[in-house]
Amino acid sequence: MPNTSIVQNKAPNLDALKQIGDLSSEGVIIYNSVEERVVYSNDEASKLFGLRESSSAKDIKRLMTRIVEEDQQYMVRQYSAVKTKSVTPEVEFRFKNKDDREIFVCCKGYRLTDESTIVVYLRDITKPKDYENYLVEFGSRKNTVLDVVSHHISSALTLMQHLSNEAQKYIGIDHDANLRIYLGLLHDNSKTCLE
Repeated sequence: MPNTSIVQNKAPNLDALKQIGDLSSEGVIIYNSVEERVVYSNDEASKLFGLRESSSAKDIKRLMTRIVEEDQQYMVRQYSAVKTKSVTPEVEFRFKNKDDREIFVCCKGYRLTDESTIVVYLRDITKPKDYENYLVEFGSRKNTVLDVVSHHISSALTLMQHLSNEAQKYIGIDHDANLRIYLGLLHDNSKTCLE
């Protein structure tokens, strides 16, 4: 006869995950997909999305409308994936917060063995993304400035080289030898700079 004291409810004990969530600087949401409600939301997740414990599927759907339109279908696919797989890859999406400011969020989802509990870890990555975008924009501006400067310098050097060639044609044998040397140096230096 099997020992019935070993048979337990399939619902996982979420106390340890909640303790981790309380200590974490990342947002942590625990969602029960059968009951369609948030079982746990730490302070960071509540701050990011306004979700609280007992938030319903209706609240989640309302929240989904604040995801930037281009990212919405992607996130719906990620939610479907976490319901069929044990873990999803880390994904990034853009979200309009309550002030209608766009923020970047990174998240990763886990489906627990009871198959109804989904744990999502969230991070606001707006500052690193803003910095990355700044570097890309700064690099683009720098390249534009360098292109303009190099074009102007190249034009000036080409003109110097052409003028020194023309001036050397008009120097006679009896004229100042130093002028020929200086024009030769000007020509050679402009040619080296252009190369």
